[in-house]
Amino acid sequence: INPSEENSFTFNSVNNTIQLLDNTELSVYNLEGRLILYSNKRHTNLSHLLKGIYIIKTDNNSQKIFIH
Repeated sequence: INPSEENSFTFNSVNNTIQLLDNTELSVYNLEGRLILYSNKRHTNLSHLLKGIYIIKTDNNSQKIFIH
């Protein structure tokens, strides 16, 4: 992650949801690099995913998150 880049999403770890902050696309990958979820909706619920670490990618950002 480049610290100079602005986040294009926020992750709420309490209810496992992502809110896109701009008009972008969201891809969720597992640690094996397999695409798990794709969305272009403003709000995306990730609570159906198994517990673990996932990589969230948007057009200009990527970040690891933990689903618990």
